[in-house]
Amino acid sequence: MKKKRIEQNEIKRYFLIIAAFLSFMILSLLFFLSWLQQDVEVSSRKTVATNVERQSYHLKSVLDIQFNYLTGMASYMGEGENLFCQENKRLIQSIVKEQDLDLIGIMKADGDTYYNNGARKNVKNRGYFKKVMQGQKIMSPPIESKVDGRTKVILAVPIYRNGKVTGALGASYNVGALNQMLFNDIYDGIGFFYDHRYFRKNYFL
Repeated sequence: MKKKRIEQNEIKRYFLIIAAFLSFMILSLLFFLSWLQQDVEVSSRKTVATNVERQSYHLKSVLDIQFNYLTGMASYMGEGENLFCQENKRLIQSIVKEQDLDLIGIMKADGDTYYNNGARKNVKNRGYFKKVMQGQKIMSPPIESKVDGRTKVILAVPIYRNGKVTGALGASYNVGALNQMLFNDIYDGIGFFYDHRYFRKNYFL
């Protein structure tokens, strides 16, 4: 009997040791996984912040170039009396072929607008037109074009003549092309953007 009790005590001690060892291993593994998760989260946040900064810088650089380009053309157009002259029409038609732009429109002070594809419409009630006629260069939120039905972002600059705003020059980016431009130098050119259609406002070009 005494021998059996000794064996039972030894078995209990054995299982206690095994249980203690397993508990220690489980706790160590949980601690390691927790530390690893925190490290991954910190690293991910740093990576995302770096990528966002790169995207913002890239976008700002491209937009600055486009605004400067449009401003130069607007200055040239402001020298003439008729914004819708044949020379200006040929100019915007040729520029679209050389740039990553969908449409370029020449806007008169009354909102009457001529587009490079020959379309004409009035934009006097549009928010971006009102701002650009106040002398601001403007980038619109994503808007749905009534000219071709596609979602675009509008860049617009004022046209001055004798120191007064007499019209505006606007150019549109297709949102898909703008998205591709953002990811050209990040993630090896591969990336996706959150569908803007869930957030876009009820604006129209």
